[in-house]
Amino acid sequence: SGSPVLCCLGTTMGSCCNQTELLQSCDSAIQAHQQKGTLETMAGMELLSSFGAALWMSGDPARALQQAVFIRVANRTLDNPQGAMLLRNFGVMKWAMGFHKESLELFEEAKRVRKCTGCFCGAHAAVLMMNMGYAKAELGDFQGSLEAFQEVLALLTVGSASSSMTFGDSSFALPDPLDTMPCGATLISSIAVAKGNLGRYDDALRAYSRAQLIRKSTKTMCSPAGAVLMRNKGMAHFGRKEYADALSAYLAAKDIRQETGTLKTYAGANLLSNLASTRAKTGDGIVAVEDCQNACDVHKQVGTLQTPGGQAALKQLKELKRCCPPPRR
Repeated sequence: SGSPVLCCLGTTMGSCCNQTELLQSCDSAIQAHQQKGTLETMAGMELLSSFGAALWMSGDPARALQQAVFIRVANRTLDNPQGAMLLRNFGVMKWAMGFHKESLELFEEAKRVRKCTGCFCGAHAAVLMMNMGYAKAELGDFQGSLEAFQEVLALLTVGSASSSMTFGDSSFALPDPLDTMPCGATLISSIAVAKGNLGRYDDALRAYSRAQLIRKSTKTMCSPAGAVLMRNKGMAHFGRKEYADALSAYLAAKDIRQETGTLKTYAGANLLSNLASTRAKTGDGIVAVEDCQNACDVHKQVGTLQTPGGQAALKQLKELKRCCPPPRR
C-alpha cells in the first residue's frame, strides 16, 4: 500500500515544481513495486510513466526516453509504430550525447520493429533511414551509409511520379515532389557524400551538380546547406586531384558562409582548413598559411580547438609553416 501513496506524493510535488523530491519519491515507489513483484501491473506501469514524465520535466530527456522504452518492453507494447518512433527518438538523443554505437543500435532496432509490424514505409521510415545513414557514415561504414540513403530513396519513390537520374553505373528515379524541394537536394547530397567516401568521385560530382540545380531552383543555395553542398563538392574535386575546381567550390562555399554569417563556426573553420590544403596544392603557400591560421583562430573563438577538427588544423598550420615559410624582407 505504500507505493500508491508515494506515487501520489510524487504527483503532488510535481505540481509544486519540486523536481528533486518528486524523483526521489517515484524512485522509492518503484523500489517498493520491485520488492513486491508488482512493477508490471497497471499501477506499476502508471508509476513508471509518472517517473518518465518527472525525468523529462527535470531536464533529463535521455533518462525519460529510456524509461519510456523500459515501460513498453515491460508491458510488451514496443513492437508497434509508436515503439519504433520512441526507439528512433532515443537514438537521436543518444547520438547527441556522444554514444554513437548505442545510437546506431537503437536505429537498427527501430527498423526491425517497423519491418516486423509492416510499417516500414512513408516519411517516418525515411527519416529513420536518414538517421541511420548519417550514423553509419560517422562510424566509418560508408557502404552501409550509402545503402541506407538508397533505402530512403526507395521508400520515397514508391507510388510516386519520378524523374530519371543516372550516376554512372547505377540509375534511380527521384520523386517529382522532391525534385522541386530543398529536402530533395539534401537526400541527393547525402548519397553523393557516401559515394565520395567510397572513392566514387565521378558519381558523387554528378549528384552534387543535380543537388546544386535543385537548390538554385528552390532559392536555397545561399544558405548554410548550400555552403555544405559546395564544400562537399570541393572535396570530391580534391579527391580527383582537380585542385582548381576544388578551390573554386571552396571559395563559393566561403562566400555563402560570409553572406549568411556562418563562417565563424566549427563548420566554417573546417572549410578554411580545406581552402588551405587546396591553396597549398595550387602553389599559393602564403595564402594557405593565412587560411589555416584563420581556421585555428575560428576554432579558438568558438571553443573547438581541442576537437579532432581543431587539432587537425593546428597540425596542418605547423606543417604549412614548415613547407611554406614567409618570404624574407
